[in-house]
Amino acid sequence: MRGFKQSLLTCFFICMCSIGTATAKNADFETKITQIMQLTDEKIALKQINQLLDLTSPKSEEYAFAINARGKIYFSLGELEDALSDFEQAQLFFHPQDLKLEEAGAYKMIGVMHYYLGNNYKALSAYQSSIAFYPPSVEPIKHANLLSNIGLVYAAIGNVSDAIKSYEEAETLFRAHGTEVDLVDVRHNIAGLYLRVKRFDISIDILKEVIAERNKFGDLKGLALAYGDLGAAYEDAGEYDLAQGYLLKSLNYYQKQDDLYNVASQFHNLAELYTQTGEIKKAQKYAKKAMSLSLQVGHKNAYAGSLFSYAKTMFYQKKYSEAFDYLTQSNITAEKIGYQDQLTMNLSLLSLINAAQGDAFEAVKNLHLYEIENNKASNLALNKEFARFESEKLKQQVMHLEKSKQFQMLEIEKVTQKRNFIIIAIFLMFLILFFVFRRNIERNSKLTLELQVQQRTQELECLMKELQHASRVKNQFLANMSHEIRTPLTAIMGQAEAIVAGDVEDEFVNKEVSIIHNNSLHLLDLINDILDLSKIEANKLELELKNQDLNIILVELNNIFKKQAKSKGLRFEINHVLNSPFIINTDSFRLKQILINLCSNAIKFTAKGSVKLDISVRKDDLIFKVADTGIGMDEIQLERLFESFTQGDSSISRRFGGTGLGLCLSEQLAKIMRGKIIAQSKINKGSVFTLILPYSDLSAETVEQGGLEGANQNQKHIFSGQILLAEDHDDNRRLISRLLTGLGLDVISARNGKEAVELFLQHDPELLLLDIQMPEMDGIEALKLLRKCGCSQPIIALTANAMAHEIEQYLSLGFDGHLKKPIERTIFIEEIAKYYDLKTSETEAYQALNILDMSDLVSEFKESLVEEHKSLTLLIKENDLTGLGLQAHKLSGAAQMFGFESLAATAKKLESYLKKENLAEIDKATSKLLDELKVILSKD
Repeated sequence: MRGFKQSLLTCFFICMCSIGTATAKNADFETKITQIMQLTDEKIALKQINQLLDLTSPKSEEYAFAINARGKIYFSLGELEDALSDFEQAQLFFHPQDLKLEEAGAYKMIGVMHYYLGNNYKALSAYQSSIAFYPPSVEPIKHANLLSNIGLVYAAIGNVSDAIKSYEEAETLFRAHGTEVDLVDVRHNIAGLYLRVKRFDISIDILKEVIAERNKFGDLKGLALAYGDLGAAYEDAGEYDLAQGYLLKSLNYYQKQDDLYNVASQFHNLAELYTQTGEIKKAQKYAKKAMSLSLQVGHKNAYAGSLFSYAKTMFYQKKYSEAFDYLTQSNITAEKIGYQDQLTMNLSLLSLINAAQGDAFEAVKNLHLYEIENNKASNLALNKEFARFESEKLKQQVMHLEKSKQFQMLEIEKVTQKRNFIIIAIFLMFLILFFVFRRNIERNSKLTLELQVQQRTQELECLMKELQHASRVKNQFLANMSHEIRTPLTAIMGQAEAIVAGDVEDEFVNKEVSIIHNNSLHLLDLINDILDLSKIEANKLELELKNQDLNIILVELNNIFKKQAKSKGLRFEINHVLNSPFIINTDSFRLKQILINLCSNAIKFTAKGSVKLDISVRKDDLIFKVADTGIGMDEIQLERLFESFTQGDSSISRRFGGTGLGLCLSEQLAKIMRGKIIAQSKINKGSVFTLILPYSDLSAETVEQGGLEGANQNQKHIFSGQILLAEDHDDNRRLISRLLTGLGLDVISARNGKEAVELFLQHDPELLLLDIQMPEMDGIEALKLLRKCGCSQPIIALTANAMAHEIEQYLSLGFDGHLKKPIERTIFIEEIAKYYDLKTSETEAYQALNILDMSDLVSEFKESLVEEHKSLTLLIKENDLTGLGLQAHKLSGAAQMFGFESLAATAKKLESYLKKENLAEIDKATSKLLDELKVILSKD
């Protein structure tokens, strides 16, 4: 509802704890009530308290306290009428017994129930009865909470002046006695009041401040309420896209919490929004939902509003009689609860219904313009009241600043006097010391001068040695860099020249380009090391700290170095006993950079034996120990190990390569991360490099601000919702399903377009992925049929056809996006994230997919190649070129998905030759394709 504060925030729950401790109350009975109220399952709690009531006398004090407690349980369950009945019975008992605090708490809860039920005048009466028990001088916070509640009621019945006064008095008390949360609550209510009187600009500004504060406090329920109000403000201000975004945010939270009361409000707000944007079917859908749900939970304000919204949709469809009937029901409901704003809006629509003879949509549109102009005029009448409210606040702030200024002046005067006394004392002391030491200074000046000359001479000698050493280091560095840069450049230029000159056969071009790419990456690593070191020396390198699962980093390191070590005949092991997940706050890129440098060096300088990475925890430190059985170093080499552009000796660069930057850069990065690297080594026995980093174990904490919640757990919670996947190739379908499931989605699989349409009608998923070429019904035919069946969900084309003109064609046909096969995981995640809320960073989603085990699917695909070989042989024998083309297309896409690039390329060529009907090339391509299948199958 517009500005309707469905939740009274924290003040509702204060009254739940207001039951006093009457002397006549039985201690055992009180203990039982307390135990029941602590149960997390409200239905079980309700059953137990009803059993307790059956054993209690209806006229006893224990019975009154029990029904008061039961009222709170009914309130939690959303059964407002039952809750109201219990609180009213409790109040009737507490009054004659002179239990004042208990009676005050009961009155407040009666007010809350009436407010939720839309009985505004009864709510106001109950709140006024409750506030009498809490004088501002004795109970300022409780008094302020009730003033805030009263302000909400005044706002609901259109009494703006009294609402402002209530908020003003509440804010004053909270400023003196309350917390920041209390002030934010009142500020939120004031924003709602501005919204009611159509001051959208001010309301939006205040709500943005409220959202920022609630984010800081982690107040999710308050945030949902603020999002809903901000969405309503943007709607009335004509910012419909922003309005939709915030309303859906609010609705999403309430649906997850099963908060039907507030869900009804947001359904009504969305219905109003879609009538403004002309999306009448959507408006009618949400208005219908709002009517049903608000009637179910007793939300009379939302019910009156949704009847009005539904009447408007009838009007748009020129169903004037039905519109009049629904509007009449809205008037009846609004009159009962004193909902003046709704009655005013109903009059405007009633006038349109009575005058309906032409274009209904234009009529409503012009009426809305009239309402905007009318609101501007009505705002002028309220500006004076708001100005007074804001000026009173400003006056209080000025008085506070004046008092602070006076206090500061006194402090400054006191400090000045103290400073003057110290200055005089110091001056006198120096004057005495001057005369005492004058002779000593004169006598020692000559000796000091001689010492300075000697010291400068020694400094110049040291500087000369450093310059000479720097010159040698520079020459060594230039020699190393010349070799290191020329090596990859030679490969890049040589391979590129061979390709340009046409010396490379077509089938080997990809291999040669891969060599160029790998050498380019090596060259880029050299340049990045130099740039990183330059940034560190210029104090410009900054860490990007995020919560990371260390286990994921270790898996990546294992993948990097396992094959590299195996190619040299070495064993590479990573040993640890860390929990899974093991969350630390660090810059994962820089941590991997250090560990990669250490492990890479260890493998480089080890000819036989092993390289081990051991990880352990010692108090507040993480210990990474890289041990090898390599060439080792002597003490002189160890001393110079971490110098820039330096290796153990000049021969190392010639034997093993490298610039000498890695260890220097690693040590600097470790220092920036508040850690250190310790090196130990013996000639011909190996080396041990130990990286020590401070850490705190965050594994048990829930990371709510974009951090990693543990890769193993997070795989199921990156996205949530259903997705429909249509793919005719069984292996491809299983692989893509595995990826989507790894992202947390519930996957519905179809083998062709016909199945896709049937499954959509059964499950109504949020997103659809359609392969283009499928049997029975292809992706384009399925798209057209889905749209005819009323599918408004986004549909993405999933195909190996990725040429620019092909993508344009799919989009022009009505597809909402395109994903090419094979799947590129970064692009895949980015595309999926457009249609679902991403609960982690995209980097963490990518890491989650990286650790998915696909080995079983790859094995199954290899096994399926036996049947592929048989099918191809049969099609060739029967000279079925059409079937051969379809088989080649399927095999090309699947092979590419599972990493068999050469097989995919050959199948794609065959498909191309078949389309061109190039018979000579078809024979060659089919023979080559069969040969490649035999090679793959023979390896197994």
